[in-house]
Amino acid sequence: MNLNSFPRWVGWLWTIGGALAVLGSLVGVTVGWVFIGTVGDAVSDTVGVSRRALVSVGETTRVIDGVFDDVAGSLRDVQTTLADTSLTLTSASVITRNLGDVVTDEVPASVDAVRASLPALIDTASVIDATMRGLSFFGVDYDPDIPLDEAIELIDARLAEIPLLLRGQQGTLDAVASDLGEFSSSTLTIADDLATIRVRLADASVVLDGYGSIASESTGLLDELESNVAQGVRFLRLLLIVVGVGVAATQTVAIAAGLAILRPEPILGPDR
Repeated sequence: MNLNSFPRWVGWLWTIGGALAVLGSLVGVTVGWVFIGTVGDAVSDTVGVSRRALVSVGETTRVIDGVFDDVAGSLRDVQTTLADTSLTLTSASVITRNLGDVVTDEVPASVDAVRASLPALIDTASVIDATMRGLSFFGVDYDPDIPLDEAIELIDARLAEIPLLLRGQQGTLDAVASDLGEFSSSTLTIADDLATIRVRLADASVVLDGYGSIASESTGLLDELESNVAQGVRFLRLLLIVVGVGVAATQTVAIAAGLAILRPEPILGPDR
């Protein structure tokens, strides 16, 4: 087909249209290259932010888990101490109650028994005192400031106060024993509460371990996603270049045809 038969405006149309198409393909490739890179960078930045957040969550989880372990260990020590204290208080309560029985019952009874034997002893002491004073006329040195029977009577008077004082301590000792028992019960209750808290901390620690595992797995998934995005960006850019080059190559035909139309016809010689 003779291209010179086409009007020149067709040549201009093909040439200019082809040139504009090539220029448009170059612009499209450039814009697409930048757009794909921007999208890839945005996805990469998002993945990076998410990864840092997951790393922070993992580190925070490990720190909190370590704190929980330390607190659980401290609570275990406190629980053991409170349990031992409860046993000690229980023993002290029993001892105090038994001591109350001894102090307010057995000791006063013993003192009363001693005082019951004192009247006879006073009579005997009176006889002994009279005898010793009678012997003083025969050279025996005996002149006490207080007669023997009166001294024993003073002892009896002082002993008489002891049972009253000891029996008066009954209420105080019973109250102390009761308070010790209550303290022991309260201490044991606190120890049980601490055991419950330790169980809950252990459960929370298990949950935190699960969160840490999920964060670690998610970090791996984000790394894989970032790698896939990078590969996708490279593939799209390569495809964009291929398409742009293909479009530009197809337009060279139109440009060549247009230039052929615009090319002036050769001048024929005389022999032609």
